[in-house]
Amino acid sequence: MPEQTSPKDGWVKELESAKKAAKALSKDLQKMNNSYTTDGSNEKDHYDINTRRIQTQIRIATAYHKLRQFQACKTAVAICLSMKPTEESDIEILMKYKADADEYLNSKYARFRGLLDKALHDQVMSGKVIINHYVKPGEMIQNTNLLQCCVLSGDVDTMERVVAYGASLDFPLLTGQVCREFKLKETVPSDNSALSLACATLVGLTMGVNLNKNVIPRKDREFLLQTEEKVEDCVVQLIMLGADVNRKLHLHPRSQCVSRTSNFSVMSKWYELSLNGKTVKQMVQMSNSQRAIDAIEAMKTNELKIANAHCRCGSRLRWKECHSGGLGEEEHYDIADVLLFRCSPLARCECELTCKTHYDCCWKYGR
Repeated sequence: MPEQTSPKDGWVKELESAKKAAKALSKDLQKMNNSYTTDGSNEKDHYDINTRRIQTQIRIATAYHKLRQFQACKTAVAICLSMKPTEESDIEILMKYKADADEYLNSKYARFRGLLDKALHDQVMSGKVIINHYVKPGEMIQNTNLLQCCVLSGDVDTMERVVAYGASLDFPLLTGQVCREFKLKETVPSDNSALSLACATLVGLTMGVNLNKNVIPRKDREFLLQTEEKVEDCVVQLIMLGADVNRKLHLHPRSQCVSRTSNFSVMSKWYELSLNGKTVKQMVQMSNSQRAIDAIEAMKTNELKIANAHCRCGSRLRWKECHSGGLGEEEHYDIADVLLFRCSPLARCECELTCKTHYDCCWKYGR
């Protein structure tokens, strides 16, 4: 199946355009039905409109698929199939979209993400919950917020949803004071980032699988390989979203680790691998993850970041292929001492004058 070329103004504008066209065609069809003649004189016009409706609905399904909005994609496919398309190529692509949507929606992480949406969406959009400060202790490391916890567990789907809510990629971990308030252990220093911890986890998994491949039972080895791939997904997506690859991993002195964590074996492993003080770039090289190495290369300079960074809505598309399509070159970033990308288009608008998303409020004004 050939890859669809990106529309000139990106897939979000393409979706909006297709929806507008579908609405107009539905009105035309309604008018034709109201003036239906028994002699069949308008039968050809009816067929032409229905054919155009099918093609427009395929445009909608395609845009949703490219934007990774799989529930909406599945609905769009069902609507299109109800129109009884006859072209085999159309049916083939629709069934491909349905299979992709089912695979995503049936995953256990996607089900958790659905619960997350339901539980947090209204609170985040009303401003009652600030996503960066939503405490979610992990199994290995307790002083984490929701984004950091998702990354450490390899839950890339929920991680992307949290980023879409407006979470900062390099937000520090919980401090000792906050940990005491929530009765948590400050497992690692707060000046770590989600990406630095994810890279350390990836190195630990990679080394563990490779060194013990003849000792670990096959079932356990398969589980570790799956976990490694999921954490690698998080690392790659964080890099492509623009997380700082120069951040270092910082650990508490080894003598303090036992009192700070219930899983000292993990910290001990990180010390054995000499990860303390290593940068994200160094740990990626140690993990030998070609995907992560390629991601760092793709974001090596400001120019490459501007060209390649992913939109924060969760689509995994470049900004210009997604929500920034149709905007001027300077609209989605500012250059100062560092490169600053816009907040997520799906986060609550920072103007705080409404409960609308950034995209539906101040987005077009470049704020």
